[in-house]
Formats: sequence, structure tokens, C-alpha cells
Amino acid sequence: MRRSTIQPIAPSGAPAALLVGDSIVARARDLFSCKSSRRLKIDAVGGCKLSGLKRMLLEKAIDVARFGRIIICLGTKDLLERSAMAMITIVQEIVIALRGANTMIDILFCEIGPRRFRGNHKFPPDDDHTLERIPAYNSLLANVCGCGVVKLSYTLSDSIDGLHPGPIGLSTVVRILKA
Repeated sequence: MRRSTIQPIAPSGAPAALLVGDSIVARARDLFSCKSSRRLKIDAVGGCKLSGLKRMLLEKAIDVARFGRIIICLGTKDLLERSAMAMITIVQEIVIALRGANTMIDILFCEIGPRRFRGNHKFPPDDDHTLERIPAYNSLLANVCGCGVVKLSYTLSDSIDGLHPGPIGLSTVVRILKA
């Protein structure tokens, strides 16, 4: 597992944002280095799951008190193990933990973007059941605890594995998350 972090460089008093993500965010981190992202801290761990973030929050391994906003871009690995409803239950527990640590934090969850699992060794062949969970999770996410939802709509046309966007898709992810 590779961990990537960019420390926020914010003027004093300016609210900073925390972007927590999996390998998609880790792959895009270098594209966040322009001036418009100077108030952003990125914690990205390949393979990170919603349950892992929940555990880190409960263990206070992430100090969310100093951030005005958190953007959570996780869920692909969870698709293999859980139903959309089970994932939403974890999301609700994450929101409770975040609000307990920082009542003023603005919470945004990213939808799970497009995936092509066929031919990818990490996923069962032709796992249509897993693919069906993506729209189910995304539609449920919009109704969770008054949190914002970031629609991640990008191309996989230049993806080599069907999971991670290539350069074209990554630039779209960065553009969406910077907005």
C-alpha cells in the first residue's frame, strides 16, 4: 500500500479541506499541485475501504477538527464484500464520527465512478452483481445524512485495467474535485 500526502498551505484562518481517497486519488495527486489546491490535504491509500476510514476516525488517526471540509472518495473495494445498503450503513457511521469530531465540517462523498471489471484479475470474471451495486450505492448516497455528493463521471477509454482512469479520466477527476 502506498500512502500519499500533500500538506495544506493555507493562509492563516482559511479553512482547509481534506480529500480522503483510494488508488484513484493517489494516482491523481500529482495533478493537484497547482495554486488552486493549496488549501487541500490529500490522504490516499490504494485499496482503502469505507470501513478502514471509519476505523481511522474512531481511533482518531485523522484529525478532522482542523478542516472545514472533507471529501471522501472511497468504495470500490467495498463493492466486493458488501451490498449497497451495507455500504450506506458504514457511510452513516462515518458521518456520525465526523460530526462528533467537528460539528461544522462540510462532508462530501464521491459517487463510485464507472468500472469495467471484465478481464481484471482483481475481480471475479463477469461480476455483473458487483457492477449492479454501483448505481444502487450512488443513488442511495444522495439521501445520506444531508451530505453533499460529488458525481464522478469520467472516461475509462484510456484505462489499462478497467478500474483506474488513465490520464484523460484522471484530469477529469481532478477538475471535478477542485470545483
